Amino acid sequence: MKHRRTVAVLAITVAALAGCAGPTNGTDWGGNSVKNAEAPASGAATPSPTKDAPKVFDMGYTATITQGSEETLKITVSNPRNLKSDPYYKPEKGRFLAVTVEFTALAPVDVNPFDFVAVGADGTRYEPTVGPESAGQELHAATLNQGEKLKGVVVFDVPKEGVTGIAYAPLSQVLGTWRL
Repeated sequence: MKHRRTVAVLAITVAALAGCAGPTNGTDWGGNSVKNAEAPASGAATPSPTKDAPKVFDMGYTATITQGSEETLKITVSNPRNLKSDPYYKPEKGRFLAVTVEFTALAPVDVNPFDFVAVGADGTRYEPTVGPESAGQELHAATLNQGEKLKGVVVFDVPKEGVTGIAYAPLSQVLGTWRL
């Protein structure tokens, strides 16, 4: 009897935890998703998204974020570059990687540089960090009203090799990735 009760409790726990894994359909917990927007001026190839996976874009591509059926935000990730360390900031993992991010609000929206992660070929995620002054104006969290824009640099401390992209992952759910 005790064994059956343990199995039943375990089965209920596993079922409950399976529901906590988060959405797997390219949306985050808030129902946000990435929609195709305009291609970069360079004429790079249009991404080929799949229905159930986050979309993958070329650097410079502008993606549109939707919440429900409403378009709320446009995001452009561009200008990936390595930064030299300075006397105050030295990379712990190998190098500083910086990208320029531009947000354009289509509705009131909160934005945050910590919604981005650098992604390794093995799936490892690298959080943003404070970088050397050579990075330029770092992106800060803000609340944008409709029509407002915000542009800045996001810096990551990453290994010297093996980083394949920069992902937009609000609430830790990847909605889209810009290839390096």
